Amino acid sequence: ALKQAEEFRAAVHVLLEWLSEAEQTLRFRGALPDDAEALQSLINLHMEFMRKVEEKRVAVNTATGLGDAILAVCHPDCVTTIKHWNTIIRARFEEVLTWAKQHQQRLEAAHAELVANADLLEELLAWIQGAETALIQRDQDPIPQMIEQVKALITEHQSFMEEMTRKQPDVDKLTKTYKRKTEPDKSRANRKSLSQAPPVPIVLLSQAETKNPRINQLSARWQQVWLLALERQRKLNDALDRLEELKEFANFDFDVWRKKYMRWMNHKKSRVMDFFRRIDKDQDGKITRQEFIDGILASKFPTTRLEMTAVADIFDRDGDGYIDYYEFVAALHPNKDAYRPTTDADKIEDEVTRQVAQCKCAKRFQVEQIGENKYRFFLGNQFGDSQQLRLVRILRSTVMVRVGGDRKS
Repeated sequence: ALKQAEEFRAAVHVLLEWLSEAEQTLRFRGALPDDAEALQSLINLHMEFMRKVEEKRVAVNTATGLGDAILAVCHPDCVTTIKHWNTIIRARFEEVLTWAKQHQQRLEAAHAELVANADLLEELLAWIQGAETALIQRDQDPIPQMIEQVKALITEHQSFMEEMTRKQPDVDKLTKTYKRKTEPDKSRANRKSLSQAPPVPIVLLSQAETKNPRINQLSARWQQVWLLALERQRKLNDALDRLEELKEFANFDFDVWRKKYMRWMNHKKSRVMDFFRRIDKDQDGKITRQEFIDGILASKFPTTRLEMTAVADIFDRDGDGYIDYYEFVAALHPNKDAYRPTTDADKIEDEVTRQVAQCKCAKRFQVEQIGENKYRFFLGNQFGDSQQLRLVRILRSTVMVRVGGDRKS
């Protein structure tokens, strides 16, 4: 009986030591590598561990069998102790075996995922290569000048963009999986030294990129293809807008444009001369073609730059590149009877503006309205006084300017 008891105790102690080592090994496996060869090495090591576990099953059965034999002949006071140790070694062995099988499944699943991701990575890189080549080739081809053909190209490119959108989750899956694997495991850090630990470097991602250049290549080339696709989309949309604008411009009628503009001005309760003065920043009575075009477009009047280019050609009658107030009013009011100032103040202001517009000097003298029927003339040193105040009235339907004690028309 003593010999059997010592043999049973020795077998139980050996098993308990091995079970503790096995549990320690399974508990601290660490993060799985993202390299296929390293992962396969781990699988081979685990298969060797599983073989040892199965070998230990014989030792467990031998020890528990010896315990059962002792139970059959031992004193009743020993039954509880023998049953306790039999239960302990059986339960811990089954627990180790369960952990080992779960880890084996984890390794096999990670290996299968790694193989699938590698195949997906190669598939995406091959697709990106073809897509990039196709986009570059299409950009080299001239864009057709027919609206229907451009619309067909836009539809074709839209299908390409939709295909890219469908592949975006696969790209995100690969890049995010890779980033997740490269992040350090913070759960096993020492809690006490957490405050003393150095901060995580910002260049962690760049360090990780050097480990797997294929993922880095996928990310960079995917971004490049997206930029090429967006640029292609922009070019096609711009070309379609330009062709549709040219189609509308083919039936352009300045008289229709002029009437529409005048109705728009009347609806806004704006005066033509006020609009001209807003554009004429230096108040020299004339504006450039570009200032005229930009001013009309900035006013939110419904027109296009192409139409405004043609309108500017009509307004600039003498072709000097400038549009003065007289040309501006004459183009908008070809029939003089159609444009008549209603009040005396409007008549005076209109006449003063017309007179100033007739000046052909490089630097025209400036007139500033400072009150009703009162204007200040900035004549400069050429005429002696730098500023002169003039009072303007209407006498028998004639605009009169008071000069000293006399009035002149």
